[in-house]
Amino acid sequence: MEEKDYIKELGAKMAAQDKLSTSYPFWVVMRDVEHPTSSDYSDGRKRREDSWKLTCDNCRALSIDGAVLPDDCDDCDEDCFYDYRSVGTPDLEHGVFFTQEACAAYIKARSYAMGLNAHPYAFSAYFSVEMKAVMRHLLEQGGTNPDCYR
Repeated sequence: MEEKDYIKELGAKMAAQDKLSTSYPFWVVMRDVEHPTSSDYSDGRKRREDSWKLTCDNCRALSIDGAVLPDDCDDCDEDCFYDYRSVGTPDLEHGVFFTQEACAAYIKARSYAMGLNAHPYAFSAYFSVEMKAVMRHLLEQGGTNPDCYR
């Protein structure tokens, strides 16, 4: 496909996609990242990797046998564990996309490295004069009035 045809097709796809009530949406890969937090705001609890000295005898025996240690042992010292909260974080090292379809395809093609929690997420380019100009140009090339993208 020639570049001109690709640009026209991209503009048409942008105009046809669901904008999710977002002005001038562009898409990024969003991933959930675990951050330590207090138990009041916790999504879960995990065992600290450096907690060997604080583990109970049963967990030490499991560890020696090569088993995975539980994250909910009541006999281990409380300092063996930490509470965490999962927070959606844009993973910008993978770039930005003009369509949700392209972002989802990118995630699917690299799912082996991104994990299960990666998903497309829309941000607005409404206040970015440069991005807005590029998006308007793509929409015009696709045969669409760019005012429909507000």
